[in-house]
Amino acid sequence: MEIKILSCLTKEERKYVTGLSIKKGATLFNEGEVCDTIGILVKGSMQIVSYSKEGKSLIYNNIKPGMMFGNNLLFSLNNKYKGNVVAVEQTTVALIKKENLLKLLQANQEFLIEYLSLQSEFTKELNSKIKILSNEGAEDRLLLLLRMNKNEITFKSITSLAEELCLTREALSRCVTRLEKKHLIKRNGKTIIKV
Repeated sequence: MEIKILSCLTKEERKYVTGLSIKKGATLFNEGEVCDTIGILVKGSMQIVSYSKEGKSLIYNNIKPGMMFGNNLLFSLNNKYKGNVVAVEQTTVALIKKENLLKLLQANQEFLIEYLSLQSEFTKELNSKIKILSNEGAEDRLLLLLRMNKNEITFKSITSLAEELCLTREALSRCVTRLEKKHLIKRNGKTIIKV
């Protein structure tokens, strides 16, 4: 998969980018660490996750290929990671230090446009997540996610869908069963459709 923001860099500009391979389960950045670099996920998947005192994980973000991370912290007054950046599977990332990012943004208009586009998509996803989390009940969260996705959700696993909704796997499974009994949704394998 070609990552658009990286493909618009010239051969000379690529010297500002460091490629890194990360093993499954490895932490790239730790919660509380100062962010001085943006990352662009090239291959694999990552999560930004924090842990409660009881050891319960709270996933802030699921990062997929083509997505950036660290971009909202880099220019913030409080530029410390709010969670650990962890590889969910074998992962490849492109890292760009703050001073190099500024050079690229100033020198390459196509890169600037792609950066701003990714930033806009991130903001839209964040707003959607906030909207979902503003609903306390599992049923309300699932039904809202269905409305936001034209009444159909396809998911990798019930666990990944539960993480997206910030619910436990068990709570989501019970919710799906209840909504099916009420004939509000229909589940077909890894797809849920609003009836």
